Amino acid sequence: MELYLTMELQNTQEDSVHILWFPKALSQDQIDHGCSNACTITALLISLNWNDTNRRIDLSKGCIKYGTEIATILRSSILRGNKIYKNSISSSPKNVINFTIPESAELIGSEMKKMFEWQSGIFLLDLGDSLHESLTEGLSIWEGSKPHWKPMLFVVLTTKNNSVLLVYQEEPKVVILIDTCSHQDKGAVIACVPQTELKALCRWYHCLLRKYFLDQPAFYELSFFYFKN
Repeated sequence: MELYLTMELQNTQEDSVHILWFPKALSQDQIDHGCSNACTITALLISLNWNDTNRRIDLSKGCIKYGTEIATILRSSILRGNKIYKNSISSSPKNVINFTIPESAELIGSEMKKMFEWQSGIFLLDLGDSLHESLTEGLSIWEGSKPHWKPMLFVVLTTKNNSVLLVYQEEPKVVILIDTCSHQDKGAVIACVPQTELKALCRWYHCLLRKYFLDQPAFYELSFFYFKN
């Protein structure tokens, strides 16, 4: 059994935010000698796996119930993301540090053809002051225009050199944030809230950036997408 599955997961709650910390061994910069700049590719791979397995979280049952299954998705996505990134960098004529969403999707290959980037934008705003409003506006537009089969909506949030994934579930209505980086003595983390508590999740993530990365982003990018039937 893999080391990260034998180690104790940390299941905590801060106000309405349910948090599941994985051991440091399960993080993007620790698995297979790591690659911290592969986070956008990895985020897309997680969304692909999440969609294909129709993974859903019921907060009434607690996040810890899903720990092993989520760890499996994260590990396979991190391994593949790091490999794709390293191969691309070694063969690239340019000094590329981070790839965009379209570039990352192209590097992953034909599996991403069913991905549809519904909306994206760069926000020249302080993340702590504006993230909740930006996400709420996007979600409001989505509610009025989403396809009839009600797919899960995914969002890649990019701040400087880091990307995290958000998942909007339809049933039950939950928002999940997935960050595959290591956080000092901790590894990857997922944080979940009912959709009505999105503001609390945004506040929690802003605090996480300041605590673990000493980062106060003055701009960020949001890319909303879903997978076609």
